[in-house]
Amino acid sequence: MDLSTKAARVRSFLQDDVFKDLVQKQKQDQIDIFLNPASTLDEVDEARRQVRAIEDLIGQMKSVLTDAQIHESKIKKRG
Repeated sequence: MDLSTKAARVRSFLQDDVFKDLVQKQKQDQIDIFLNPASTLDEVDEARRQVRAIEDLIGQMKSVLTDAQIHESKIKKRG
């Protein structure tokens, strides 16, 4: 898949309300584990890993958009 198509698909995910709600719900579920005094250290550690994984995924998605912008900018400068 070319970069511009990939970026368009990523952009549609990041703007999709259902996707945003699901990501936010998952993050909030994990944050609730942090805040629960009854949570074990293992549960808190797993929650931390899950929040970090979500943030990493969103970061990678945003990186695709940045890469596409840089690529488009280079093409415009050449042409």
